[in-house]
Amino acid sequence: MRRKIVPSNWMLMIHILRLYKDVNQLIQLMGHDGKNGEIKAILRKIIGRLKVLNILGSNIPWYFLTFLPLDLLISSNDRFEKRRALKHALLSLRNSLEKMIVGRISYKFLRRKEAYINFRNPVSSLCVPSSFDEFIPGYVYIPGRKPVLLTAAHAAPPASDINTELLSRRVAMRSGAHALISRIPRLYIDPNRLVGRVLPFRRKLDELINNRKIRLIIDLHSMEKRNSNMVEIGIWFGLSTTGSYVEKLIEFFERNNISYEISYRYLGGDIIFYHANKPRINAIQLEISNGIRGRCLRLLCRTLISYINAVGDINRRGKSS
Repeated sequence: MRRKIVPSNWMLMIHILRLYKDVNQLIQLMGHDGKNGEIKAILRKIIGRLKVLNILGSNIPWYFLTFLPLDLLISSNDRFEKRRALKHALLSLRNSLEKMIVGRISYKFLRRKEAYINFRNPVSSLCVPSSFDEFIPGYVYIPGRKPVLLTAAHAAPPASDINTELLSRRVAMRSGAHALISRIPRLYIDPNRLVGRVLPFRRKLDELINNRKIRLIIDLHSMEKRNSNMVEIGIWFGLSTTGSYVEKLIEFFERNNISYEISYRYLGGDIIFYHANKPRINAIQLEISNGIRGRCLRLLCRTLISYINAVGDINRRGKSS
């Protein structure tokens, strides 16, 4: 009888799911002061699974490089000598594995009664030479006081996202949020795609995260008017943010009669996919109808300012307590 051959892509998913289960088990053990012997046993299993994944094909290392934080991949063993540092690394690994799993499953499978799934998302840090950033930055940065960052990755013409630069500037100046506005047209290279991770715009975003200045990213884009909604909210099925940030945003939208929906068309691009690491770093993509003008645009601006004031103050109180 011939042995059934399992396709390599299914083998990859099987091992990722098993690895995810082991990582989850290890995190739970560490959270409940598990015995060192139990922890070492699961660590050996995790190392064994990583070795198996490494021999599944030459493209596997590139696959992991896409999803895993670079600083986690190149860290020395000394970094994980303390249990707390090891737990943080495991949380980042779990976030990345969840993103791998969701990335290989049709999003229709996760769409359950218009509710988003409470998963996590990977943190990122991509270190590349930045010698020329001072001369050709490719972005405008507006420093802020609150741990919120507004990004406008497609602000530069041609093919710019209408009103995103205007909103970023006004909301940042009046709320105390940070703002990062791209000066490179997306027709040349898109800052909101994987290839854009090497751009100074994305490196500045990394710098703000690594310096612990940011807890929430609001990524602004515009969309063609196709229904009555002023705004569509992208949260990558809940992988990019905790529910509290979305619930508070919806509360402000409803209070100010701003029509919205949780979007399954605009899930979010590489900025919220790559930089979010909830609950520490949360990210929301807002697709704003390019048909809104005048009073409606001013109303949206005031609403975002009020929202940032609310969540920014909560973050500051939480940090000081």
